[in-house]
Amino acid sequence: MARCARCGNCYRICPQKAIEFQFMLENGWDEVKSLELVYCSVCGVPIYTVDYRRTLSEKLGKESEPTCSKHRDEVTRAAKAHFLKKKSPEIKPDIRSDIGSDMRGGAI
Repeated sequence: MARCARCGNCYRICPQKAIEFQFMLENGWDEVKSLELVYCSVCGVPIYTVDYRRTLSEKLGKESEPTCSKHRDEVTRAAKAHFLKKKSPEIKPDIRSDIGSDMRGGAI
């Protein structure tokens, strides 16, 4: 907290609303608990706390790969493209048209 400029940026961007800025202006410094963060597995951006990840895993019933919103959308699109990809039907030549042209063009 010694390097805090009291600009309020941390208060504005905290997704958990864990910072109460008005107390920083009115009161002295309080001891603050340092939280462990979970980082995006693709780009390394901090996305949420370890406690929040635990809560999320309990509610979802599974653990998921930690990804930021940008990469979560990309991973979802890639997974859908992979698993939902329809095989294009194989185009088979029409044998009857070849036979018909041979018969019409042949010497009869």
